[in-house]
Amino acid sequence: MDIYSKIDELGEYIEQAKIVPVLNQKLLDIDYLMRSLEELYAMIPAEVKEAKELLTQIEKRETESKAAAEELMNKTKAECSRLMELAKTESQKLIDQHEVRQQAEEQARQIQVQTVEEIEKMRAEALMEIEQIRRESIERARELEGAAQQHAREMRIETEQYADEVLTQIEGTITEMQTISKNCRQHFNTHREKEIMTPRSAMNN
Repeated sequence: MDIYSKIDELGEYIEQAKIVPVLNQKLLDIDYLMRSLEELYAMIPAEVKEAKELLTQIEKRETESKAAAEELMNKTKAECSRLMELAKTESQKLIDQHEVRQQAEEQARQIQVQTVEEIEKMRAEALMEIEQIRRESIERARELEGAAQQHAREMRIETEQYADEVLTQIEGTITEMQTISKNCRQHFNTHREKEIMTPRSAMNN
C-alpha cells in the first residue's frame, strides 16, 4: 500500500465512524489512528528511495552511452586504418614513374592528413556528445531528486496537519464527554442530597 492509499483509508474510516447520539460526535479508535499515522511516517522515505533508484538508472544509462561512444570511436579508428592501408597500397601501384610516384605520395599524404583530421573531428564530436549526455543526466537526476525530496516534505507536512486535525477532533470529543459526565454526576449528587434532606413523612405526603 502506498501513502495515498493509506490516507484514503484513514479518510474512509473517519467518514464511516459511528456517531455518538448524545454528543453528535464520531466515535474514533485512537489506537488505530496512531498506528495508521506511524505507517504514514514510515512510507515517506520510500519517495526519496525511488528518487535514488531513478538516479542509479540514469547513471547506468550514462555508462552505457559512454560505452557506445567508445565503441563508435574504435570502429571509426579501424575504418580509418583500413583506408590508410588502402591508400598506401594504391600509392605503391603508382611508383613506376617518378612523376606518378610524386603524385601518389602527395595523394597518400593528403589522404593521411584528411584521415587523421576526420578521426580527430569524430573523436571531438564523440567526446562533446558524451559530455553533453553526462551533464544532462546529472542535471535531470538532481531535478528528480529535488522534486522527490520536495514531494516528501509536502507529504510529511500534509500528514502532520491531517494528524493534528484528527487529534484536535478527538480532544474535543473527549472534552465534551468529560463535561457531560461531570454534569451528570453533579445532577445525581444534587438529587441524592435532596432525598437525604427531605423527611420521609414529607415524602409520603
